[in-house]
Amino acid sequence: MTCGVTSVFAIVLGHLAYGKKLDGPGGRGDGRAIAGIVLGWLLTLCWLAAWALLLANGDRLAELINSL
Repeated sequence: MTCGVTSVFAIVLGHLAYGKKLDGPGGRGDGRAIAGIVLGWLLTLCWLAAWALLLANGDRLAELINSL
């Protein structure tokens, strides 16, 4: 629904949270920051792949939609 916009926020805010390290290495919240970074990048890659497939197969998709 958000077309990958929220993944950009996850990446940026994950990096900001991981950079703070208020409690030192292994402090509280490091795991959540890393999860945000990883999931943000994975979602970004999925959206890029989806757009690449859509652009490569746009004619077939239009035919499918018109046949419905």
